[in-house]
Amino acid sequence: MAITAKAFSRFPLSLMNKEADLNSDTIKCALFTNAHAPNQDADQYYDAAHGMTEVANANGYTTGGATVGTPAISTTGKVTKFDSVDPTWTATGAGFTYRYACFYDSTPGSNKPFISYVDMGIDIAVTAGAHSIILSDDGIARITVS
Repeated sequence: MAITAKAFSRFPLSLMNKEADLNSDTIKCALFTNAHAPNQDADQYYDAAHGMTEVANANGYTTGGATVGTPAISTTGKVTKFDSVDPTWTATGAGFTYRYACFYDSTPGSNKPFISYVDMGIDIAVTAGAHSIILSDDGIARITVS
């Protein structure tokens, strides 16, 4: 299983247009099925996800995803990183299945900017109990200047 994480190409545009504020807005992680993959270049907003199918609101998953805790921005050299604690859900009953985890800014009333996504490589079946997405040392997103 090859897990890949990528930033959405239009995320820097959302920052420059002041659509996303990583210091003060609520950041969430939403889970999507394998029905349609995120499009790194075309997808910009959670509320216009180009055919992606979010996991149903049941069995411990709430539509819109989980709020990420303790978001933080840090800069080392020419790399600025946005990170948080690992998002977690508590599955109940039959649980739920997902393939993609998409991070986004949920504060705007509409046009909620996508930040990044993780492709798990296979469907992940979550059964009863706690389930976390363990973020890499690279965090949710990184921007490197030259």
